[in-house]
Amino acid sequence: MAKLSVSGLLVLRKEELIANKSFSHKKESEMEKNDRYKRGWEKLKEVDGEAGEKVIDSLKDIAPEFVDLLIEFPFGDIYSRSGLDLKSREIAVVAALTALGNATPQLKVHIHGALNVG
Repeated sequence: MAKLSVSGLLVLRKEELIANKSFSHKKESEMEKNDRYKRGWEKLKEVDGEAGEKVIDSLKDIAPEFVDLLIEFPFGDIYSRSGLDLKSREIAVVAALTALGNATPQLKVHIHGALNVG
């Protein structure tokens, strides 16, 4: 696989979105939402395992809409994209959070995720 910079990946993603016309201001259908949720839930379990499920369980009663967003967007959309495997995604996130220097809780979660995916 050829190495791409972050900006190169963003350009490729933009071109993919334009070609597929997958960015739209229209409200998504219930079926699309369910597909994103199912895809996201499977990816969350793959990346974070039981720890991810515990986080979701701890939030579902107090912030159910946030739980839906958390499952659908980062895991259903971002982590499910083609182009990078999970190991590469997680190492990129760990590197970014380390560079920030102020995201220790998130860094711990993503270190666990990185170890979980290999």
